[in-house]
Amino acid sequence: MKSNKGESRRSQPIRNIALGGVICGVVLLSILLLVAWHESNWGHEIFSHICHQKGDRCLILGRATLPVCSRCFGIYLGIVLGCFAQLFLDLRLWLTSNTLWTVLAGATFANGLDVLLELMYVYSNQLSLRFVLGLCLGASVVLFVLCRAVTPSLPNQNRCSNRLPSEVSEG
Repeated sequence: MKSNKGESRRSQPIRNIALGGVICGVVLLSILLLVAWHESNWGHEIFSHICHQKGDRCLILGRATLPVCSRCFGIYLGIVLGCFAQLFLDLRLWLTSNTLWTVLAGATFANGLDVLLELMYVYSNQLSLRFVLGLCLGASVVLFVLCRAVTPSLPNQNRCSNRLPSEVSEG
């Protein structure tokens, strides 16, 4: 699908938000890794407000334990990767609203099912599964938000709807 200059100008704010997400995410992930590497207590205290930090559910890199669980680390990394994908691939042109809803619902359902199956003792702690499910959830949430965002209209254009460019009928 070809995009015209007006479409490119309308997606610039979304690209700026995605760039901000990449920068903030890289800073957050760097802080996570530095806190783990230096084994600082203040870092674990900061992240204790956003994660349960159960020791058996945290990833271990070398001799350092991350200050968040594997699912939270996957969510943060997924947010960064989703922002990165939107920044360079402009997925608003390719993903329909139904696709976004389906992916978000699937990722949410998979994470909920994982929690439920562990509570029912169907299987025990699976760090890699939690990480991958968190990665999917983080990426799907940020892509949903970025692709569904309404961009401001240019002075010589009609107001933008919340439909994605791929859903707008040509005519």
